[in-house]
Amino acid sequence: NGAMKVMTAYSAANRDDFDNSEGMIDLCFSNLNEGDACNNFNIIYVLYHCFKKTDYRKGEAIDYCLERLKMYQDYWFPEHGGFSFLPGKANRIYYGAYISKGLPEPDVHGTHLFLWGIVLISDILGWREELGLRFPIT
Repeated sequence: NGAMKVMTAYSAANRDDFDNSEGMIDLCFSNLNEGDACNNFNIIYVLYHCFKKTDYRKGEAIDYCLERLKMYQDYWFPEHGGFSFLPGKANRIYYGAYISKGLPEPDVHGTHLFLWGIVLISDILGWREELGLRFPIT
């Protein structure tokens, strides 16, 4: 999760001169932190930025991304057209504040992170242009 924050700082500064992309990729694959929308997004975000610089372990990343897309279905509510932050339910607490009852429904935070992750995955897989997906504004 800390690597995502560093990548966000580089991105905000319009820089991509970070070192050790291969080490960051190894870190991502050795610490698969799953469960909620943030943890799922953070790994994809770091991989996305690293794969703009190297093809190291690219085959594993492609397999990982395809598995992520399948797993994202556990968060998807087709009847509402959105994703939940947690598998099958909305997030209850955000930075210590109660924000919902955690009902089995999508939420804005989960929907934003999963959609952004899908755009990044589609770019890693080389599908983004064909699908016409755009990066979200955050």
